[in-house]
Amino acid sequence: MKADLARDTKQLHWLPAAYRESDTDFRYLAELDPKASPDGEKFEPAWTMINSNRFFAVPQLYERYASAAKLSEKIIQRIDVLYKNAE
Repeated sequence: MKADLARDTKQLHWLPAAYRESDTDFRYLAELDPKASPDGEKFEPAWTMINSNRFFAVPQLYERYASAAKLSEKIIQRIDVLYKNAE
């Protein structure tokens, strides 16, 4: 459980930077001229970033939490709602 919490804490620190990076990618793609060819070096990473599911709930994480015997029923219900709403 400690390792899971440590991993989740690292992810929480990673998220703000990832959101800023995704904002930059969305801005770049929104400003593309539909009649022009995009710069391949910029387009591919931007498209890969926004087309990924990196900001969505990870089912394996949910399963790991739900199966942890130390979690209270109330916490499991909250996690359940969070992950089911993300689908």
